[in-house]
Amino acid sequence: MVSITSIVSILVYYIFGKISDSFNKKRIITYVSYFYSLFFTLRIFSQSMQKIILFDSLKSIGQKAIMVPFVARIYELTEESPNYLEFTIIKENAFRVSRVIILPILILIFLFAPNPFITSFIIGGIAVLGYRYIT
Repeated sequence: MVSITSIVSILVYYIFGKISDSFNKKRIITYVSYFYSLFFTLRIFSQSMQKIILFDSLKSIGQKAIMVPFVARIYELTEESPNYLEFTIIKENAFRVSRVIILPILILIFLFAPNPFITSFIIGGIAVLGYRYIT
């Protein structure tokens, strides 16, 4: 089973690498973020082992498919920057600061959420849509 998953992962990386080379990366990120968000959220409704495996596999494919154009776009932005070291430091700091800011908000949400399990999948599905605004 692990070897099948590895082969699928390699194929997804390869296919979306080729697609990212040929098409607009921002547009790919936008479309794939909808797919990723959908299957991230659909995991709430998984009632059988087959559905859990299916939705989680599709979510993982979406995750891999979005990371290829996302990272490629980050490299493009870094290359376009007049000072790539400064850009990289600012980018990394922005990612870290956003986590520090969002963590207390998530803690408050989960303290008062009636069903934290379902809430986490909904928040994750919504958060995934943010990829298209980052680049």
